[in-house]
Amino acid sequence: MVGEDRERVGGTGTGRGAMWAGLIVGTAALVPRLMTASHDLLTTDENVWRMRTDRFGDAVLSGRFGDASASLVSGLADGEAGTAKAVATMPGVVPMWLGVMARGVWSVGRGLGLWAGSDSTFVESPSGLNAAQAAVAVFTSVLVGVLVILVARWLGLLPAVVSGLLVATEPFLVAHGAVFHTDELVALCGVTGLVACALAFGLPHRTPWRGRPLVAGLAGALLAGAVLTKLSGVVLLVPAALLVVWAAVAAVRARAPDVSPWAAVGWLRSTIGWLVGVAVAVALVSYPALWADPAEELRLLNNSANLADTGHIQFFLGEPTEHPGPAYYFVALPLRVTPWFLVAGVAAGALLWARAASRGTALALAIMAVPYMVAISAASKQFDRYGLPVLVVGALAIGAAAPVVVAAVRKRIGTDEPWSRRQLMFGRAVGGLLVVHAVVVAPWGIAYFNPLLGGAETAERAILVGWGEEYDATEIVTRHRRGDCDGVTVAGFAAVSALGCGTPAIDWDTADYVALYIAERQRMPDDDERALVRGRPLVGEHTVQGIIYLQVYGPRR
Repeated sequence: MVGEDRERVGGTGTGRGAMWAGLIVGTAALVPRLMTASHDLLTTDENVWRMRTDRFGDAVLSGRFGDASASLVSGLADGEAGTAKAVATMPGVVPMWLGVMARGVWSVGRGLGLWAGSDSTFVESPSGLNAAQAAVAVFTSVLVGVLVILVARWLGLLPAVVSGLLVATEPFLVAHGAVFHTDELVALCGVTGLVACALAFGLPHRTPWRGRPLVAGLAGALLAGAVLTKLSGVVLLVPAALLVVWAAVAAVRARAPDVSPWAAVGWLRSTIGWLVGVAVAVALVSYPALWADPAEELRLLNNSANLADTGHIQFFLGEPTEHPGPAYYFVALPLRVTPWFLVAGVAAGALLWARAASRGTALALAIMAVPYMVAISAASKQFDRYGLPVLVVGALAIGAAAPVVVAAVRKRIGTDEPWSRRQLMFGRAVGGLLVVHAVVVAPWGIAYFNPLLGGAETAERAILVGWGEEYDATEIVTRHRRGDCDGVTVAGFAAVSALGCGTPAIDWDTADYVALYIAERQRMPDDDERALVRGRPLVGEHTVQGIIYLQVYGPRR
């Protein structure tokens, strides 16, 4: 059985070993994430989240709990915070609380004169952005450590370390672990919560943690965190419900003849009670607008839920589209992972399902991933980052298959002895290489594409690239104008970030400079692009990881 494989390779992951593994892997996750957070890498939505954080924090501190909502319109005059609300990504509770803590640290640093531009606000200051991103980096790294500890008790120490290192070092996960946004928070809270559910429900094999209130409560808190971050986290409750059904069926089948089905699931009812109770308590404590103004907040949550069906001008397989369709994530996610993750993930899935001893684990992992994959594939609004939970489950599958592979290798070389110093050194070297690769790629994991599939060249033809990072024409315009920016105008499809040379322009024809971002070039017909820049010389480009992110064209000749 799986438990036997776990015993043969690397131990059961109990006690101090699991804690040390969680600490070490969590630290390995933190290093490249903090490197990314310190790089002033600004995506399109992060300033919006800082505005939401500002208003959320002010509402909580002033006791206006009904206004502590992610839906507040930015830019309202003082005293109007509760008068207008709009559709927004909701609930947003977890990122806003992280932002409030980051704002507190930033405010202390500003008072001590530690930050550059300390006279600006949290929303406007580059150091405020760094603080918010660092808060996400620390929290997601802690979640990686917790995931390792739980997987060590669920599948064993070796699977925990392997899967944890992959989650810690995959460039796409590293990048989103340092973005002040929602997607990696949903992924790590949700999947870690599902692993805690599997432990609490004793699936696919029973461990000493089955039925423990502490584990059930942790599962409830983590799943609540996923839902409180973004409504798409609700989909992760479907796997939790399926695990409950599985546990109930298993308990009824295993009962003694004189035990009723109701009595057989008594421990399960108690476990579910702890899970739900903690989840509700977390929601009530952390989401003041929900109990202060429930009718209005529920209306806004409903409006936010409808965003999944609104569509978005995407780019898929060479064509702009609002509805990429169910094939999108099967193209986008392989492009976003490393070659070793892709190959190992496919092989692990086949291996786990082929072996009777590991089929229960394969089923548990499929339950965690498939409902979510179906939901995001059916939605009209699709982005590659929405698939992060699937990648985390993929890392768990690779970790689960690792003992089988190692046992086969050890059998082939004819050793049943405990792990030798040489074998341990090899494993540590592989882990070290993963961390080094993540550090080398950081802070540009968001621009990493699988070289096995053609890298950036393939990605630019297949999926939308760019989320606002490197949309900054300041350096190019300043250099071209030799610092003389008087009266200079710059046109772009979005507000050009931190434009310190010139002013944004609305009229593209009369603007002195035109900034074309990669995501807009991809979605723009070639004739329109040529017409837009006709007669304008190319005066500079921003290139990252082989991708031309930004092209700036000068005045017409």
